[in-house]
Amino acid sequence: MKTGRPKKYTDEFLMNESIEMEKFFADESKVFLKEFAIERKYPSYYISIWATENEEFSKTLNRCKDIQEIRILKMGLTLKWNPYMTGLTLKNVAGWRDKTEVEHSGFIETAEEKAKIKSEVKDFMESMGVK
Repeated sequence: MKTGRPKKYTDEFLMNESIEMEKFFADESKVFLKEFAIERKYPSYYISIWATENEEFSKTLNRCKDIQEIRILKMGLTLKWNPYMTGLTLKNVAGWRDKTEVEHSGFIETAEEKAKIKSEVKDFMESMGVK
């Protein structure tokens, strides 16, 4: 027998919310999970909590997030949304990041190599009469 506080939201309730979430995203005009939560009259952070408690709900949530990402991307690519705002939205809701590339030429010194160079510079400076 399980002990502890009973679950406020049953697996049956979460399965129903999974179905409703899929219906919500079947409407092409729907994009945001927060909008779904508002329509369902609960805080949007509940969705994340429920995903940790119910595997089927989690799978549905991930499918809907994929739909959300594609819809946002298409809106930006077709210029239905401002491309800059589309990029910011994808960073916030889909985990997108800017790619940073660094080009390096030369070599990276080890601690020993740095100590040797420092010693050589010091010896040179002393030979030139600079302290």
